[in-house]
This record gives sequence, structure tokens and C-alpha cells, in this order.
Amino acid sequence: MVPQHLVPLDALPLLPNGKLDRAALPAPQTAAPAAHTRQAARLPSTPQEQQIAAIWRELLGVERVQLTDNFFDLGGHSLLAMRAVIAIEQQLGWRIAPRRLIFESLGQLARPGAAEPHTV
Repeated sequence: MVPQHLVPLDALPLLPNGKLDRAALPAPQTAAPAAHTRQAARLPSTPQEQQIAAIWRELLGVERVQLTDNFFDLGGHSLLAMRAVIAIEQQLGWRIAPRRLIFESLGQLARPGAAEPHTV
């Protein structure tokens, strides 16, 4: 499992008995990525990229999906990943392994030849 957020601390807050004081841990900051990072990314341009981006926007409730975005980084989880895989197969006829959503960006998923054609 990979943590969704990392918060650097100088020291862990401890209780008098030496155990971790979970209530004293700071909440992770959910700040948007830096503007220069977001501007450097490209928007979906091919029909396949646009279709996958539309699926992600609907499932994840986000306004904008870029080619460098990752499904799980945008807030996806395993159940939504399965829904995305099914929607991609129904709309594009592509079979995408669910684990690809963990490691690949939208641009990598939509690259020509990156998916197995649907066969019945």
C-alpha cells in the first residue's frame, strides 16, 4: 500500500506512556499542485484521450483532467477504478488492466496500441 499523503514532521507526538498521540498528528494539506506544474501538462486532444478524461471527470467529480494526471492521484480508489475499466471497455472497446490505473497517466493509457482490443 502506498500512502496518499506524506507530512514531514520533526518529531512524532507522543503520549506520556510513549505511544503515538494520533490526535495530535497534523492533518495533511490538500493544496493544489503548483501552478507551473499544472500549466506544463497538456490537455487531452485525441478522441481516445478526451473519452477517457470524460469518464474520469464523471467518476471522480473533477473539473479538469490532464494527460499527466493519474486516476488515483485525482482521488480514485479501487471500486471507482473498476467502474473506469468497465466504462473504457464499453465506450472504446479497450481492455485495460485495473492495475494500470495505479501506475500510468491518462496519456499513457490512451496511447495507441496501449490497450488490448476487445474480443468476444
